[in-house]
Amino acid sequence: GVAAIVAQAEKDSAFEGGKPLAKIGSDFLRGSDGTGPGANRGTESTASNLIADSFQHWVTHDIQVSGDHYIGLMNAGGVRADYQAGPLTVGEAYTVQPFGNEIGYATYTGAQVRALLAQQWQPTTSRSTLMLGVSSNVEVYINQEAADALEDYWDQIKNKGVPAASLADAIAQAQAQVINAVYIDGKRLADEASVVIASNSFLLRGGDNFTVLGETTLVNTGILDRT
Repeated sequence: GVAAIVAQAEKDSAFEGGKPLAKIGSDFLRGSDGTGPGANRGTESTASNLIADSFQHWVTHDIQVSGDHYIGLMNAGGVRADYQAGPLTVGEAYTVQPFGNEIGYATYTGAQVRALLAQQWQPTTSRSTLMLGVSSNVEVYINQEAADALEDYWDQIKNKGVPAASLADAIAQAQAQVINAVYIDGKRLADEASVVIASNSFLLRGGDNFTVLGETTLVNTGILDRT
């Protein structure tokens, strides 16, 4: 009896998963270091940026909330497959975003946005960098000297056994300097500006060590992020 239920569920799932959602004109890929798809979460990727653009489009056109700017963000670890050119099915969309997080948004100051972008460098964690996907209306200019210093601190902690506590002040100083400027919609972001960020509920709660995002209570729509 159980086998028959499972067989029918597999049949129904395959039918639903094969339904077309859209047609994509080109590949949108995760970051790679040459060892395989998605192997490098420390670089910007077209797949993450595409999802961030979809979040930005949604919050700009479908949600009526006041703010100076509207942007989308996506965490690299939440993108589990590449988008391939051609028809996109329900099942493929599920494979790209399989975690069942919900779409949400929250409002931050420009100063908070700069601070959360600096948290892409994570010298005390297992990966030195986790680069966010950002919507196309955002430009981020970094201080390469500070970025190199943060990479070096990660190497000292990860590979050379230097205690993280001994580098805490140096890390904080470098992170405060690593973001030179942020432009949204072609305008330089002011510290006091209000920025509405749309993303998935995992990231907006401060996931992947982006603790600044957890400083503001998100509005959770209950709509699945892949929708």
